[in-house]
Amino acid sequence: MSNVDLLREAAAKMRERATAATPSPWRDSSVDGNRYAALVSDTMPAGRNPGGGWDETEHYGGYLIAESVQPQDRQHIASWSPTVAFPVADWLDFEAGFYAAAGPPSPTFNYAVAVATAYLTGAE
Repeated sequence: MSNVDLLREAAAKMRERATAATPSPWRDSSVDGNRYAALVSDTMPAGRNPGGGWDETEHYGGYLIAESVQPQDRQHIASWSPTVAFPVADWLDFEAGFYAAAGPPSPTFNYAVAVATAYLTGAE
């Protein structure tokens, strides 16, 4: 697979996953920030039934994304919400298009390839 194809595949997969994910922003629902707690969103995701076990009345303080997560992991996961994934996907597409049209890569092309490679190999 060419680097251009790799960038485009990663961008498409990012958009697909971000579109299917619970809407942003995501936040830590812990009281003290130090215990295992949930990661939540204030926006109900499509397809979830209010009152059917996934609404904010279930003591999470928002719509559940993940529970029993360590503080440092909650912060990291929350920082990679759809709000972040969409512009990163746009950047990968830009790099692919720039390289395909102009020939020589931009100064950030290799970084984009590294991000795309890591995303496709580490996010199964």
